[in-house]
Amino acid sequence: MSNPTTKKEFIRQLHEQMDILGISFDSDILSDFEQHFESGKEQGLTEEEICNNLGDIKEIALGFLPQGQEPITEKHHLHGKNTTAFVFLIIADVLLLFWLMFALGATVFGLCFTPLGLLITAIDLIFYSSVINNVLFLIFNLIMITGAIILSVIGVIYLVRLFIMLCKYYINWHLHLLGKEKLEVKL
Repeated sequence: MSNPTTKKEFIRQLHEQMDILGISFDSDILSDFEQHFESGKEQGLTEEEICNNLGDIKEIALGFLPQGQEPITEKHHLHGKNTTAFVFLIIADVLLLFWLMFALGATVFGLCFTPLGLLITAIDLIFYSSVINNVLFLIFNLIMITGAIILSVIGVIYLVRLFIMLCKYYINWHLHLLGKEKLEVKL
């Protein structure tokens, strides 16, 4: 763990270290350190200088450990948490995500070719059908097929957006389980 140079980085590393040690990081602790940074800035110190003045993050985190409680060793905690999460994610990906993405991909693929099929049907109606004796029948069918093409295109656009959003949420879930920063999900 590198020495933090910003308030945000300091708070994040302190939160991680306290989590590793099995200590609850509550709002009181957060507000205490925010006050340290505010008073340091009032004295004209940079965030990096304030971080250096506060000291080693591991020592600070150990200071919040209740008396008589043994800290969870960092190696044991990280190994168990990440290994379990990693194995769980692999199983979830294989059992769930592969089939879900295959089904969603096949749906999007099918909807992409629906407008093409409808267009071919319209061309067939215009040029090759011997049933067409009435112009109104032809116009009605062309309007219906055009509407179906437009709805299919709109459906594909929204399905692709939904697919991208679901993938981002799934990736964020992975990152959360592994304790990493999350992606920003916007559409």
